[in-house]
Formats: sequence, structure tokens, C-alpha cells
Amino acid sequence: MRAVSDMADDLASSLNARGWATAEFITSDAVSVVRDEIANVARFYTPGEIWLGKADAGAQISVKSVRGDRIFWMDPDQIEAGRFRVLGEMLAVIDKLVLDELSRRAPRLASLADRTHAMLAEYPGRGSRFVRHVDNTGRDGRRLTVLCYLNPDYAGEHGGALKVYPADDA
Repeated sequence: MRAVSDMADDLASSLNARGWATAEFITSDAVSVVRDEIANVARFYTPGEIWLGKADAGAQISVKSVRGDRIFWMDPDQIEAGRFRVLGEMLAVIDKLVLDELSRRAPRLASLADRTHAMLAEYPGRGSRFVRHVDNTGRDGRRLTVLCYLNPDYAGEHGGALKVYPADDA
């Protein structure tokens, strides 16, 4: 595994040039342990929702044809309670990467100080998806979305690939 600071230059270069970047830095052993840890909260997942409305007038609703995932927001207190040790370590590495390293190298991340709770999401198959969308249309301050895939032995033919579009094509 590359050190976080060693990855930061490559990731920042990609973020600055394309607006997105990828890296593999979580070992398969860690993925396995995190999957075991989060299995304990699977029964608490709820259908993913979309915002329907404008600005502050609207509602969060579940629309399976648009978003078929199930989600769970992981509160930091739950992580610190001890049942999510490796998940907590993984989030700490991501925090170091984004808040300490990338924020100094990518101008759009320059004054980041914190992140939201971690959202766990699962796509249970049977055509579940999240259609093409723009993250953070409400401009709530979020400037970066970090995705960590925990699929064991994933291969492209399994489907479910993330597609990233240029900002001017959204």
C-alpha cells in the first residue's frame, strides 16, 4: 500500500485536470473485515432518496427507477463505540488524504475542515442503480465525494460501473 502523502500528488493532479481521480489503497483483507463489521447494521439500511423540489422547498422521496440503493448513515459515535474498528481506520486514512494532503494540493479543496458522516450504500442487484445526476446541486458546501467500493473479487463483467461525465456535459 502506498503512503497517503505519496498518492496525494497523483490524485491532486487528476482532480485539478479532470475533476475526478481514482486510487486503490484499501487492501482486500481490510475490505473483508469492513464488510464483516458493517454487516451488523444491514437491517437498518433504508431506501436511498432523491430531493424533489427547488432550494429549500421540496421533499426527500424514494424513487426506485431513479435510485435503487439502500443506505445507512454511519454516525461517528457508532464507529467509536468499538464495533467498527477497521472502518474507523479506513475513514481516518481518507480524512488524512483529503483534509491534510489533498486540501493543500487541489485549490477547490483549500479550506476543507471536516466531512459528513459516512454513508454506507448497497445496490442489491435486480437493476438497482442511481441514474446520471450531479452531486450537490444544493451547493451545501460539499466539494468532494469519496467512494470506496467494498466488492470482493469485483470484475467489470459484474456490472455496476461508475460513470463520470465532464462537468460541462451534465
